[in-house]
Amino acid sequence: MGTNKFSQPKVAVKKKDILNHSGQNTKESVIEVVVKTESAQSVNDLKKDDTNEVGNETETKEFPKVVSNAKEPSFNQEGLDRRQRLSEHPAEQVVKGIMLRKSLLFKEFQGDDSILSRQIKRAKTAKAAVKFMRRRITKIQWTEDTWNPTTGCTEVSAGCRECYAAKLAFRLSGMRNTKKDYKGLTKKLPNGKIVWTGIVNSLVDRLQKPLKKKNPTIYFVNSMSDLFHKEVAFEFIDRVFAVMAVCSRHTFQILTKRPERMLEYLSDPETQKRVMDLIPEYGEVTSVEWPLRNAWLGTSCENQKAADERIPLLAQVPAAVRFLSCEPLIGKIDLYHHLADSQIHWVIIGGESGSNHRPMDINWAASIIAQCKGAGVAVFNKQLGSSLAKEMKLKDHKGGDISEWLEELQVREFPE
Repeated sequence: MGTNKFSQPKVAVKKKDILNHSGQNTKESVIEVVVKTESAQSVNDLKKDDTNEVGNETETKEFPKVVSNAKEPSFNQEGLDRRQRLSEHPAEQVVKGIMLRKSLLFKEFQGDDSILSRQIKRAKTAKAAVKFMRRRITKIQWTEDTWNPTTGCTEVSAGCRECYAAKLAFRLSGMRNTKKDYKGLTKKLPNGKIVWTGIVNSLVDRLQKPLKKKNPTIYFVNSMSDLFHKEVAFEFIDRVFAVMAVCSRHTFQILTKRPERMLEYLSDPETQKRVMDLIPEYGEVTSVEWPLRNAWLGTSCENQKAADERIPLLAQVPAAVRFLSCEPLIGKIDLYHHLADSQIHWVIIGGESGSNHRPMDINWAASIIAQCKGAGVAVFNKQLGSSLAKEMKLKDHKGGDISEWLEELQVREFPE
C-alpha cells in the first residue's frame, strides 16, 4: 500500500433514540462519528445530555463526548477492499446453551472465514459447535488460551504501573500447585503495591503444552512474562520457536515491550538455522516457512512516546503478522504515519482496569478506530476500562461487554 495523503477530519456528534436491552422505550445517547476531510472543528461545547423516562420519574444521564481531531488518511480503494475482507470476531455472537441447531450456526457465520467459524463449520454436532464457540470466550477477548513458557518480568514503562500479571503472580506464588514457578518473582512494597523483582524463569516443562493440544488454538504467548526479556536466553527462545514451527495448526500471538530485542533475535541469520536444528526434538514437519506464518509478533503502545519508540522497531521485524496493543491506553496516540506503509496488520485497544486504574478518554479509542479504518487495518476494541465503565454506568466493571457500548465503538476484527 502506498503512502496516503492525510487531512484533518471534522467530527460531528449526533443523537438518536434507541431501545434499551430490556426492550423498553428508553432513550440513550448514541454518538455518531462522521469523518470529513476538512479542517477539524472543536465540538467540545456540544452538550450530550439525555433523558430516561421511567413512569413519572425523569433521570438525566451524561455520556462521554466523542471528539477526534487527529489526521485522517484518505480512503483509497485498496484499503476499503481490504477492510471488507476482515473477519469480525464471532465470539460476541455466541449463542448460550447446548440446545442449538447446527443449521443456525451455519447461517450465523455464513461468509465468515475466521479460525473460529471454520471450526464451527467442521463441528459434527451442535454440542461440539457450542464448545468451539465457548473456547473463544476468555478473559482476554482477543485470544483463546495462554501459554507461559517463561514467568517473571520487569517494569519498563508507564504501561507497566498497574500490571495485572504481577498481582496474579504474587497470588500464584502462595498456592501449592504454582508456587515453584512463581516464588520470588514479585514482592509487596510498604505501600502495598505488588512489583516484579526482575527474576525470570524459563520453564522447559511448559514447552509441551501446545504439542499436546490437537485442536487449532490461538495462544497468547507469555501473558505472565515477556519472551524477549533480557533474562530469557536466545537459546530458550529458539526452543519456543521450534515448538511453534511444529505446531503449525495453532496461531501464536507474541507481545513484547522490548521490540529492540525481538528485532535483534529475528534479524540474526543464524536464528533460523538454530530453530530448524531443534525441530526434530519436538516433532516432524515436512517444511517450514520462515518467518513462521503462525507467529504474530506485536508490541505494546500505551501512549504516543511508547508508540514512536517501539513501532519503528517492530516494523523492521520479519513477521507474517505485526500487531499493536494499545492497552492500557493512557494517552492519545496518532498512528497514521505508522499505519500508512501497511507494516502493521492489527491494532488492539483497551482501557485500564483494576483498583488504581487510570482513565481512558473515549475520544482516544474513537480516534484509533478511525485511523485504522482509513488505513484498512484490522482493529479490536477489547474494553473501555474501569473508569469509563463507572462513568457510563456499565454492568461490566471493566467495560468489556461490547453490547453495552456506543455503536461506533463496537469493533472487533482479526487480521487477514
